[in-house]
Amino acid sequence: MPASTSFSRVLTAPRTDLLIAVLSNAFAVTAGTIIGLLCGFFGGRVAELVMRVSDVVQSFSGMILVALAGRNAGNIIITLGLLYTPVYLRLTRIEVTSHRRRGFVEASRAIGLSESAIAVRHVLPNSLAPLLIQLSVMIGFAILMTAGLSFVGAGVRPPTPELGLMIANGVEGLSQGDWWPSVFPGFAISITVFGFAAPGNGLERLHAA
Repeated sequence: MPASTSFSRVLTAPRTDLLIAVLSNAFAVTAGTIIGLLCGFFGGRVAELVMRVSDVVQSFSGMILVALAGRNAGNIIITLGLLYTPVYLRLTRIEVTSHRRRGFVEASRAIGLSESAIAVRHVLPNSLAPLLIQLSVMIGFAILMTAGLSFVGAGVRPPTPELGLMIANGVEGLSQGDWWPSVFPGFAISITVFGFAAPGNGLERLHAA
């Protein structure tokens, strides 16, 4: 493959990984936040049942489930979204539970706000910072998961430009001294993951302060 073609594919391939990572996490953070808010603020037996179901989902191997779901971007997005939902659900529940007994919640009840309004207007906004930090990490995980699946032949199908596929295809040339087909896609993965992790790390420090 000509060097110019390989380079153009390196520039194009991250779009596939990013699309899968962002959409799967958008699904997961939306579902997890809503369910976690309800479970954390209102509690009850239904909330406990939901948490037990999330335990079961988290007990499965993510890579195996995604591999079994089928080799196309849509299936990978849905499966990763379902697998990552319990992560955001648990984090939201923990944050909401820690905020629901605070003074501003009692003050909101005192002025006559409904429980739903208190949960959405006051408790949820105060619980978002850890979710944003986790989101930056989980997007990086999703990128690595997508690339790893494609590398072992269980992810995105060729000829779709994808970084894991490009690394796998370039491995054969390493014994002949052709290192660039694998190194540059690997470098692209590192830069992309770091690009999401760095803002999350900065937000974590700001939140801790």
